[in-house]
Amino acid sequence: MVNIVRKILIVSFFMGLNSAIGLKASSIQEPVDYVNPYMGNISHLLVPTYPIVHLPNSMLRVYPQRGDYTSDKIHGLPLIQISHRGSFAFNLSPFQGNESELSRVINFDYDNEVTKPYHYQVDLCNQQLHVEFAPSRQSAIYHFNYKKNETPYLILNAGNGELEVIGNVISGYQNMWNNLRVYVYMEMDVKPTKIGTLQSDKWEVGKQKAKGDNTCVVVAWEAAPMSLNVRYGVSYISVEQAKKNLRREIKNYKLKDVATAGRKIWNDELGKIQVAGVRRMISLFFTPLYIVVWNVR
Repeated sequence: MVNIVRKILIVSFFMGLNSAIGLKASSIQEPVDYVNPYMGNISHLLVPTYPIVHLPNSMLRVYPQRGDYTSDKIHGLPLIQISHRGSFAFNLSPFQGNESELSRVINFDYDNEVTKPYHYQVDLCNQQLHVEFAPSRQSAIYHFNYKKNETPYLILNAGNGELEVIGNVISGYQNMWNNLRVYVYMEMDVKPTKIGTLQSDKWEVGKQKAKGDNTCVVVAWEAAPMSLNVRYGVSYISVEQAKKNLRREIKNYKLKDVATAGRKIWNDELGKIQVAGVRRMISLFFTPLYIVVWNVR
């Protein structure tokens, strides 16, 4: 780790030397405020870095599902990233509108995106829907602000797997590769008024379980603006273990509490090294360190 930090210092110094000339020292901020998750997101030869939202060395990691940094569409919302090269388990799509427009994964126009190591937020333009996200180590929480006076839906796609809806709980698994199976246990703070499955883009209302190659469940509420919080745990062992992970780490539906805890964890980790200088050079130090911490698992 010491050698890695030395290399980061050397590279950061030469990268930031020219751009730093003439810049004034910025106001005092905490280490995580200097991290730029978008740095290195475009690469013409190698696999780019991704704007990961996660805690240091944690199991649960996500980033916006899109072709690359320049893409104008987000392909649903992820629950957990399985590998560095972009494999995900599960896909979550909030939707408000006509039932005929439901699909297993919604492609969203987006704006006002803000990515921090411990928090993510975005506006889904065509849905007029605000989203926030904060992770813990094996669990996370989403907040959805449905603004239109139409039916709010929440779609969970598990690909090849199995999902079940009971009350305000969705649970199940997704099969990946080499016998790898990822489990999820998800709770909503508002109980749905309608549940069903989405097979071949046809919503079958009333069904509580879906299984197969196109596993997808849908829950819905009465047509109206609505605030919804969704918390979930993940596991590679069982649904019960995913539930235990959630209950251990996230005690309520307060996203701000989870984000505040995550911010402190990042500051404690990055703050082990003291750096002084102009903002650009400090950012060029802490951002690669954030990337290194992400990869050391």
